[in-house]
Amino acid sequence: MAYRIAGIAALCLLAAGTVQAAAADDDRRYKTVWNIQPDPGQTGVRHVAIGDPVLEQRLLPFGLAQADEDIRSESGDVLAEKGTQLFQLMVGGKGKAYCVATVPRPSAFRSLMLGGGNLQRCFVDGDADGRFDGQFNGGNPMRGVPYISGKLPKTPKQASGRYSTLRPEQFALQYTVRIALTEAKTTAAGQTVIGYRIDFGDAQTRQKLSDRIGGQLGGISILDARWVATAIEGNGLKVSVLEAMPDQPFLVMRVVTYR
Repeated sequence: MAYRIAGIAALCLLAAGTVQAAAADDDRRYKTVWNIQPDPGQTGVRHVAIGDPVLEQRLLPFGLAQADEDIRSESGDVLAEKGTQLFQLMVGGKGKAYCVATVPRPSAFRSLMLGGGNLQRCFVDGDADGRFDGQFNGGNPMRGVPYISGKLPKTPKQASGRYSTLRPEQFALQYTVRIALTEAKTTAAGQTVIGYRIDFGDAQTRQKLSDRIGGQLGGISILDARWVATAIEGNGLKVSVLEAMPDQPFLVMRVVTYR
């Protein structure tokens, strides 16, 4: 069996009517793209307990930068301190945009009433000269790994500060995607029941991407990783991982429908 998950990018409100976007608007559109880091060390034979990952691999940004000096607002307030890592947004037109990599944790009220989410501080380098000239807040509907999309403001608030690019492998935060085992048992009738789930996040906050993915003894492929479930053992499953998840974009979109 092979499963490909159509992933979840920004919070969408489905409304009647259509709006024609001008080419200039398309040039201002941005989205967040993370890439799954290959990890050959994930292969091999092991016992996986229920709730534990069969595979867990890092998510790296599409592009990475760090602030070479404090990034300040027009009034001189520090928006991001020197050394802060920034993940790059994929922008439709010219210029570059980056956002603070750390996710602000939502308050208890926001988590209860709005399901989490936060505002991510982002910066614009309109002429791509290595110095920021604008700032905006991007709405991130996710509780863990930041996923924002939308359009760059036509006239962002002013900001200033130099930055330099880094290799994505130098990303300091441990955002991961994992394929976890959710159930593994043999029923009284002798039927084998195996289930998996995809989630993503960090050690503090994880968010479910998929509902239950049914499995069975034998070979299975999810997100292009391949393994063989060989036996149900105690509170888990014995697996032989043949291939880890390959290098591939990991896009997430949360869609909200109002009825």
